[in-house]
Amino acid sequence: MRKIYLAILFVLFQNLIFAQTTKRTCGTMDLLAEMQQKDSTLHIKIDDLNKRIVQRIQSNVTNKTAEDNSLFIIPVVVHVIHNGENIGEGMNISDEQVFSQIESLNKDFRLLNEDSLEEDHPFWGYTADCKIEFCLAKQDEYGNPTNGITRVYGGFNDWTRDEIDEYVKPQTIWNPNKYLNIWTLAFGGDDSNTLGYATFPFNATDTTDGVVVAFDKFGVFGNVSYPYDLGRTTTHEIGHYFNLFHIWGDDDCGDDEVADTEASEKANDECPEFPHNAYSSCGSGENGEMYMNYMDYTDDACLNMFTFGQKERMRTAIQLERIGLLLSDGCDIPSSVSYTEPRKEVKVFPTPSTDNVFIEMPNFEEIQTFRLYSITGADLTTLITSKQVSPHGLSLQLTNIDSGYYIFEVSTSNQLFRGNIIVNR
Repeated sequence: MRKIYLAILFVLFQNLIFAQTTKRTCGTMDLLAEMQQKDSTLHIKIDDLNKRIVQRIQSNVTNKTAEDNSLFIIPVVVHVIHNGENIGEGMNISDEQVFSQIESLNKDFRLLNEDSLEEDHPFWGYTADCKIEFCLAKQDEYGNPTNGITRVYGGFNDWTRDEIDEYVKPQTIWNPNKYLNIWTLAFGGDDSNTLGYATFPFNATDTTDGVVVAFDKFGVFGNVSYPYDLGRTTTHEIGHYFNLFHIWGDDDCGDDEVADTEASEKANDECPEFPHNAYSSCGSGENGEMYMNYMDYTDDACLNMFTFGQKERMRTAIQLERIGLLLSDGCDIPSSVSYTEPRKEVKVFPTPSTDNVFIEMPNFEEIQTFRLYSITGADLTTLITSKQVSPHGLSLQLTNIDSGYYIFEVSTSNQLFRGNIIVNR
């Protein structure tokens, strides 16, 4: 009998784990709720942007121009945060996996996805080509050639959302007014079940703006895991980045601020059969809820559409709040193919370092203080084996410093210099 009980418990436990790992979890609204608690005026910004979007859409209806349906091209930089794995292993996803995600995004936002609704489907008439495309950046902030992918040794196996926003993003972000920043990594701690999250235009900052996606939910092949293996997590989060809400409005029969998304009672999971929840208490019609909308919670294989209303809302939000992306030269081939050093106040070499590192400081002045911090904020200055000052900068011996990603501060009489040291042994 005891063996039977144990077998039953084992099956129940396995089912519980399967249920926990197969439900889509987006951290965007949790982040928004936390920011609203910290900033009591944030709801004013949200309401103001919604009003301006509505006014702009109404104006476009009465004053239609060719530009209203022009192609928007968005420069993207993907920051691959890893823990020292070889490229293509674990968090250090391959270039090809990144390329597959960009291709998937372009298909989803241009209604070119192979799994789009059939023309005889009742919701086919709602499906929209959003006229938004994405390109991996061809030049960085300083005009240097790039493939749009950066690789950063983070020194940790996983990250919480607080750690990402406080440490990872500020140290790696490219100008968010010119680039859509995307980070891939492994979520951990209380956020271990999160698939991704994004910043809305109204809660974005210069150090946190962008999209974060679990590395194994990013792209179509490589280190991807079912049922989130078609790149739709990134499509979903970029929808938030362009000011779309979940179709159920994150409330019982909530409002997503879009008129042509069918009323929904709550988030839908897995892959419902059509029609799903027809004639619901929320007011869905005979065709039920639009569970195949990218802003729902169903599996990747069931998500396949944006509506015309969502298209208008995203494009209007870009024009009002993210216009810098359309003016960016990030997708242009650099005029010069010769690499020039980025214009930084300090240079660190070699990068990554092993035991010794040199920090070069232009316009050298007498150093007053030096501090070295871990990415979690711990002061590690006392672990530096030796420190030598020269007319050109600062030499450090890091024998007692573990492999990882570190932040340093150097102060002079009138300036504070900051930078990063990567130790990889």
